[in-house]
Amino acid sequence: MSEDPRLVELLHSRDRLTWNRFVEQHAGDLFALVCHLVSGNRSLAEDLHQETWLEALEHAETFDADRGDFRGWMVGIARRRVALHYRKAISMNTAMERKATNDELGPILPDDVVAGVEVGHAIRAAILCLTPVQQEMIAEKYFDQRSIQDIARRTGRTSKSVEGILARAREQLRRHLRPFAISTKKEVSS
Repeated sequence: MSEDPRLVELLHSRDRLTWNRFVEQHAGDLFALVCHLVSGNRSLAEDLHQETWLEALEHAETFDADRGDFRGWMVGIARRRVALHYRKAISMNTAMERKATNDELGPILPDDVVAGVEVGHAIRAAILCLTPVQQEMIAEKYFDQRSIQDIARRTGRTSKSVEGILARAREQLRRHLRPFAISTKKEVSS
């Protein structure tokens, strides 16, 4: 569903009444999504929800009604804000874990074990960047170890459709994890 071109123009110009209307219309659902993505942490959800709206307002001119509706655009921003939060948390935790490992545990935890924990956190953050359908397909294929045909039957899709969704999801995961994998290889080898 495409937005009214006049409304899009008002959004782009940051018209206060138009933004207030869209906030009233979408804030509840968007907050619920963010709260779900942060496992019910209400305080964190409130911060990320606010950051989502601020980012949307700051980049209002990038909203393109030809690519989708306002709600979808906002969901995309919210998911990126949550993923960014997790990436920062992972980075901060990784530095703290590395310091704790070096200072307190010494040789008890080998670097490859610490790297394995880091990879797990990075994968979880990357999965949050996928669409809900992609997340579902990845979970069924790799966590539940279901066949393409079984997933197709369960979801009412064709096998080709499931394969396509999985291919796009894997490519997106590769893109998100590529920088992390390179830095992990360097760290593990040193």
